[in-house]
Amino acid sequence: MDSVHLKSNSGGIEETTPKREESARQLIAHCNGLKGRFEKEGKAFYAAIGGDFNSDPTSEKWAEDDTLRMMQDAGFNGPL
Repeated sequence: MDSVHLKSNSGGIEETTPKREESARQLIAHCNGLKGRFEKEGKAFYAAIGGDFNSDPTSEKWAEDDTLRMMQDAGFNGPL
């Protein structure tokens, strides 16, 4: 089992958003790598991601934060 921590909001959105987005990029890349390895062996790969994403996609305050959008574009879905 692997884990990644998405940066909290401490320090302000301008400072923390790039850190959360980079964590999401790393998580997506890691999952894609694992998926490729599993598929080469004829196995299915599933990833479950949970927790507080330190974001609110319904708030104008978070309009510039692409963390959740990046994850959805990568194929992750579910209640956000």
